[in-house]
Amino acid sequence: MFWQKKEEGVSIQNPMLIALRVENAQETVSVHLDPEQLVNPGEAGVMHADIGRHMARALAQTSFDGSEEEAFHQIANIFNAEANAPTQPLKRGHVQ
Repeated sequence: MFWQKKEEGVSIQNPMLIALRVENAQETVSVHLDPEQLVNPGEAGVMHADIGRHMARALAQTSFDGSEEEAFHQIANIFNAEANAPTQPLKRGHVQ
């Protein structure tokens, strides 16, 4: 099941998500997804929530002037605003 945690020491052979900062891209983060590893939309929802919580923790420990909870609240608000009124509409066709 997708919500069960992996055992400690288990290495991930085929990551579902790879995020990295693109060199000389002015703060751009490049994200690559392997959609074949997602079984259902619920898994994507868990992944988004986990990423948001990890980002909130990292922000609270570094550059954000607020708590982890405040950082996560802002992340969730912007996520929901973007989901409800996207700056770029969804396109049909091949996912790259």
